[in-house]
Formats: sequence, structure tokens, C-alpha cells
Amino acid sequence: MKIIVISRVSDVRRRDNVCAMLKDSPYEWQFLDAYEVNTIPEWFNAIYDEEKSKKYRSYSLVGGEKGCFSSHVGAWLRCIQLNEPVIVLEDDCTLLPTFFEKIKTIRISSFEYVKLERRSDGYEVDDIFMINKKNRSGAVGYYLSPVGAFKFLSTLNDIYMPIDHYIGMSWKHKVAPIGLINQIITHEGQFGTDIQHDRQKIEKENSKNKWLRFLRKYKRYIDDSKYQKFIDKCRSYYIK
Repeated sequence: MKIIVISRVSDVRRRDNVCAMLKDSPYEWQFLDAYEVNTIPEWFNAIYDEEKSKKYRSYSLVGGEKGCFSSHVGAWLRCIQLNEPVIVLEDDCTLLPTFFEKIKTIRISSFEYVKLERRSDGYEVDDIFMINKKNRSGAVGYYLSPVGAFKFLSTLNDIYMPIDHYIGMSWKHKVAPIGLINQIITHEGQFGTDIQHDRQKIEKENSKNKWLRFLRKYKRYIDDSKYQKFIDKCRSYYIK
């Protein structure tokens, strides 16, 4: 199992921090050079649906979101190429003291995907793992098997949402939204990001459109209903 850290080549400060955190790692690790705003790959533009993004999210994805999505897809492809599970990390995460010990347990599990940061409550599978009640927020770190990577890629026929929301569409790609009861990474935004600022600015500009607000709320209701039905099946399968 390898650790893949998504990081922009130009962000020396973040890279130095990652090197410090992983200097004693018992696992081989490597940087995956993240796409910059001006280097978004053609395949992304080919399947990105800007009109659907405006319709259901009230805004187009900003450049940073496009680069982030493309970079995570690169990590999934790397996982399949290696033909072994990987830990995918974004370069602004913080590893907790239990990180290396806990990923040993994750490695011998049968799960295809495990979220490493806790962003919601969950249904406990055992004393370590849970099924996330929500999985829309955060893609800063996760365990991924080649089977899980293939499933993520196989339904990537259109893109109109950020990467964390796509990962959260469990009913679509059929990857169970497994999380940890006790998280092993955190993301406190200590390095800052332009994505949230740019997104909030656009959302504020579009908030006056009542029709767009209604569509967004309706789409979220439908998606939440699909997610709930899927995790009910996961609960029946994993929780005895």
C-alpha cells in the first residue's frame, strides 16, 4: 500500500510540511502533481457540464475545484495502475498520532473506500468503522482499493459538482461510504484556499435567483433520498 499526496508543484510550503509529516512513514509515499487552474486536462472539459452545474448548484465550478477534481481522478488512475490499495491525501491535511497504526487495520479490511476524516455521525459497523450518515463534505484523505477506484471512474460520465460531492454520490458509483469512528487526519485550513472564497462569492451573486434556489434545494432533497436508500442497504449488509 502506498500513500499518494495530491499537491501543486508550486506550493513549496505545503510540500515541506508533508515531507516533515511523512519522513518516518513505514509506507512508501509519493507526490501526485496537482493540476493548476491553467492546466485543466482536456478530458475534464469534455465531460464537465457547466449548464447542469449552474442549474443544480447555482454556479459553475471555479478553477480550483476543476483542478482538484482532475487531480483526484489522477490518484484513482494511479491506484488502478499500481493494482494495490492507496491512501489519498491532500497536502493541507494534518496527520494525527494514530494515523500509521490505524491504516494497518484499514489495509486488512474488505472495504473499498474509507474516509479518514470524520465529518458526520455514522452507523457503527464495529468499534473502528462506521457508515457515514452523510458523505458530501471533504475529500482531504481516504483509503481506496483498486475496485473502489474502478467504480469511481466507471460512472464518471458527466461532472457538475466538486470532487467531495461526487465521492458522496454513493448511490451512483455504488462505493459504500465507510468512515472511521475516530478520525486519523484533520483539516483545519491552516494553509488557506481560494476555492471556498471564490465559490462563496459566486453563490452570493446567484442567491437572489429564487428559481435557482428552488432547483438546488430540490436536487439536494432527491440526492439525500437516494443516499439514504443506499446506506440502508449498506447497513443491512455490514451491520449484523
